Amino acid sequence: MPVSQHLSRVTVVLVLIATALLQFALDGRGVHDGPALLAVSVGGAVFVGMLARRRRWSDWNLGAVLSVLALALLPIVWDGAARVSTRFGNPYEVQLACVLRNAMLGLAATPRLPRATIQAAFASFFLVVFGFLWATDFWSIGLLVAYSAVGAWWLFAAYWEGLGGRFADSSERAVPVRPALAVIACLVLLALAAAPLASRSKATTALAGFFPSSGGTFWNDPYAQGGVGDGDQMVAAKDQASGFGPIDTDLFLESEMPSLYDSFSEFSEAEPVKKKRVRRAIPLAPSQMQSNHKRRGLTQQSTREFDTVRQNTAQTPETKDRLSAALLLVKGQTPLHLALETYDRWDGRSLIASSEQAPLETKLRNAEEGGLRWLDLSITLPSDCFTSSSRNQVRIVNLKTKRVPTPAGTRSVTLSRLHSGSMFTFADDGSLAMAVDHVPQLTIFEFEAGLRDRHSTLQMEQSAPEASDDAATLLAREWVRGVPAGWPQVEAVVARLRQDYTHDQTAMVPSDAEDSVEYFLSNSKRGPDFLFAASAAVMLRSLGYDTRVRSGFYANPDRFERNSDLTPVVAEDAHFWVEVRTSNGLRVTKGGEKLAGVWATVEPTPGYELLYAPETLLTRFRRTVVACLLLLAAYPIVSCSVLIVAGVALATRRRLFDATLVGWWSVLSRGAKADRLARLTLRLLQWRAWAHRQSRPIGTPLGKWETLYAHGDFVALASWALYGEGTPAPLRPQCARRACWDAIRTPLPRAGRPQEGQR
Repeated sequence: MPVSQHLSRVTVVLVLIATALLQFALDGRGVHDGPALLAVSVGGAVFVGMLARRRRWSDWNLGAVLSVLALALLPIVWDGAARVSTRFGNPYEVQLACVLRNAMLGLAATPRLPRATIQAAFASFFLVVFGFLWATDFWSIGLLVAYSAVGAWWLFAAYWEGLGGRFADSSERAVPVRPALAVIACLVLLALAAAPLASRSKATTALAGFFPSSGGTFWNDPYAQGGVGDGDQMVAAKDQASGFGPIDTDLFLESEMPSLYDSFSEFSEAEPVKKKRVRRAIPLAPSQMQSNHKRRGLTQQSTREFDTVRQNTAQTPETKDRLSAALLLVKGQTPLHLALETYDRWDGRSLIASSEQAPLETKLRNAEEGGLRWLDLSITLPSDCFTSSSRNQVRIVNLKTKRVPTPAGTRSVTLSRLHSGSMFTFADDGSLAMAVDHVPQLTIFEFEAGLRDRHSTLQMEQSAPEASDDAATLLAREWVRGVPAGWPQVEAVVARLRQDYTHDQTAMVPSDAEDSVEYFLSNSKRGPDFLFAASAAVMLRSLGYDTRVRSGFYANPDRFERNSDLTPVVAEDAHFWVEVRTSNGLRVTKGGEKLAGVWATVEPTPGYELLYAPETLLTRFRRTVVACLLLLAAYPIVSCSVLIVAGVALATRRRLFDATLVGWWSVLSRGAKADRLARLTLRLLQWRAWAHRQSRPIGTPLGKWETLYAHGDFVALASWALYGEGTPAPLRPQCARRACWDAIRTPLPRAGRPQEGQR
């Protein structure tokens, strides 16, 4: 028995709320292609609904069943294509949730199928539970409250509709044999299934997993979001210090490792200076130490000056001296800029770290979960620009340095067994370091860092630029001509460098060049990343902005290994970039001095990207609205015209709606038979009456409807089209079309004033 139109509409509202809540949850988890798949799924559901209405699918029509089934299987096909064409994919539980969502959308679009509405509402309940357990957005609570209210209304409507026509004239007592047998059978099966659990054997108390991404026993999912499929790495991390698993190993490797500048290979060629001094260390038991007497690569002494005039030399990495080719291993979101050195001066040929930066105030705090102690760096990021945060783990593998590879925007750092803040210190240039000769191999650092919104505008202070007529200054002024001062000018300079210049690691500055930046900007227009960074810093400083260059490593997302959920950082990932100081935000030094502004990372080199805060659906909607308002403000004449047209459309909305309905009727009624023509006309009249707040009362026959008092021919035709299947039409085709057109042309009567011919 088909459900009423009211219950179908309430079900559609339930389905839409469940879909929105699930999408918030998937969007917060960073599901691949979530919005695109949602758009395609909703479009498919609308198409199935239109097809069902056009063909009047009812009962178990094969076309309706196949359409709903195809829509339900769409996420599996979509994810399979994504795994083949790209390296991204979604775990199986996400795929099943999307399959259930699409099945729910298909059932809601075909309410004429038996029990389709009830099944759609039932599926929406499970999706709401699933989405709310996964959702991290505040709006999910509001959606849950809305779903509860609409769900209660749906239960009332379904209950009263189920009572319709089912009141019994009499009753008699009977034993419910079939339900009783079903309950007994279920209890017996449940007892048989739970019987093995009565013993204390491990074979019976440990249940085998059946999902590859949630505890699969014999298989695992490389696209799982973590925790499963890492068994090999976990065992290696426990038994071998060179292994890297999702645990904190207690093993440390005794060996020599290449220094930071071995990865750049041309930083310095000075002989290593061996120094003996007392250094701080966390005491380890003998069982926690593994000896490794294999020959390791030589180390080189680092300097605090980088010459940009260099020569290409073929490098042959001696990977045979290492257990792994990776210098670092990163776990978490990428791309990631890991800073080690800071340069704040430029002499035309070299980046120099000259000034000593005051170290930041640090303090230990206990984490709310995990039992770790975090070292806060007393950095307050502007909340209006840094809208999200991330956690990343960095493990030192084959890099010898006492400096800590620190992600951009880091606010706090921790490592296993951190018991004192004195384990960390700051280098002269303000970079985070450890109070040791070099960081022990396989040490795991975990960072909390703020992520900047891609479309945010940082506040900048612009000092008076120095009077200069060099090429970099003149070019910078030309690039920012007409651009508002502050962050827009920073973005303009960076955008021009990324757009007009070519990143080429082999294009070096000749030795006779007096100024590397001038040669790069005016002559070659191609070069390595350090020339991009030096050029951006020089140009921004010429405009009056506080700027510095940082070097370190770039965790490239293209190197991400799905099986281990890690991103290795190799020697080729050494990188230079630029940081600019904002006017909002706060830093506190050890002396208690409060310094206004924080350092924000910008990336002038093409091919390298920054890690931004993820955009939620609400953020995208807000950004779209703001962009539309700014567009209207930029074109006042067009804006006024749009407002006038919108006002006229609002004042004549009913007439426009009527004209749209008539046009829709004219297109669909071409060549239609009498029965379809009558149904289209009746639907038009119902929509028009709804728009004028004169809908036909529930249970009122067509002949008693005030709108059709003067249209007896059309009433007879519509009654035949609805209830007279198999009987001859009361009007000829030409008369039927004329009767329908007369019913459409007649304006709606005013409330309480029936037309002539009222019955």
